[in-house]
Amino acid sequence: PILWGDTIAGNVERYWQRYFQPALAANGIDGHLSAKNIGTIGSGYIDFRSADRPENWEGFGYRKIILNEAGIILSDPYLYTNAVLPMMMDYPDAELFAMGVPKGKKLRDGSEHPFSRIFHSDTPQHRSLTFSTWDNPFLSPDDIAMTVAEISAMDPAQEQQEIYGKFIDGAAGMPFAFAFDPERHVKPCAMR
Repeated sequence: PILWGDTIAGNVERYWQRYFQPALAANGIDGHLSAKNIGTIGSGYIDFRSADRPENWEGFGYRKIILNEAGIILSDPYLYTNAVLPMMMDYPDAELFAMGVPKGKKLRDGSEHPFSRIFHSDTPQHRSLTFSTWDNPFLSPDDIAMTVAEISAMDPAQEQQEIYGKFIDGAAGMPFAFAFDPERHVKPCAMR
């Protein structure tokens, strides 16, 4: 059993149509996505869930959990603590694939971002990999040229995060406040 977690429900159908269906058809494998977002592939299945409906995640066990855009999904610590971790307990060989661009080291409340914690975990059970945009073998020369042009409009911290996949403080969630420092810019309100 596999769970594919995504940011919004609309992405599920797009991923199924754009990536799963062509790959299945090219390999002569029968596959179907039900109205309840259950993908059947041959005799197997994948449950697709979205972070915009976290209440639909709980209650099942999975051998493999794939979190697409983990930096966004795991910005809700509830999903990781109350849904993902318990769903992995049913199988001793369960694996979590948390993928996507990092979205900072900290959550808005100042606590450590679960994706950063998972990535920087130093145990034999974890393996962390980083790939930059330039490591993508599917980029065409036009894609590369467009990306180079886009980089010039980015703040250096945003570039490190979005292009090089680095966990950067302050790069996520504040597209116009690159120099924002809570220690310097947030003061307690004066009481009257």
